[in-house]
Amino acid sequence: MRNTIVRVSVLGVAIVMAALVVIGCGRPQASTPQNQKLISSLRTAISAKKTVWLEKCNEILQDRRAEGKVTDAEYEEFQAIIALAKEKRWKEAEQEVIRFQKAQRPIREKTK
Repeated sequence: MRNTIVRVSVLGVAIVMAALVVIGCGRPQASTPQNQKLISSLRTAISAKKTVWLEKCNEILQDRRAEGKVTDAEYEEFQAIIALAKEKRWKEAEQEVIRFQKAQRPIREKTK
């Protein structure tokens, strides 16, 4: 009986771990370095609750997508955040843009 419980527990843990690997633990998509400044601009627009600034970020995003400078995954992340802000769900939008920003790798800036 005890061995059965241990086997079921181990199997359950293995299933949960496999599911997390498949769905990616819900982490946001990493953005390319050229789009990380857009994340900062979007965060500023959202924290200031400025719809004009939000629209400008969306325009830049659309332009970059048309130029092939935004991956589909990045675009989806940006659009989900922008949609929250457009619905005046500012707090949720801010939480998501912060989460997206924290998922990014640091950018090494040229010193010269």
